[in-house]
Amino acid sequence: MKNRKRETCTSGTVRDEDGNILIYSAAPRCPWLCCVPASFRPKGQIAELRAHVRQRARLLEYAASHIRHTQKALTEMNLQLHPVVADITGASGPWIIRAILAGA
Repeated sequence: MKNRKRETCTSGTVRDEDGNILIYSAAPRCPWLCCVPASFRPKGQIAELRAHVRQRARLLEYAASHIRHTQKALTEMNLQLHPVVADITGASGPWIIRAILAGA
């Protein structure tokens, strides 16, 4: 990386000779809290929407993990359903698993 002339402005941010703000670990440390830049926090409905999207993604990951766990347990019990049933969480998958557990 090319060494460029740097200067520290009064707010504690570091700028290069073109006026671009540089962010790197070697930035001068400022003992005052006023030098810490504010983080972006979306307002109102946007924050709520982002929380819902994160929660939905988390739930989908959990569901996929549980499906893999179920498929692995069935395979270890020597029940090979995946060649027959495309999706064990679909309409016929749970029906077949319940029938097997009931002894039919």
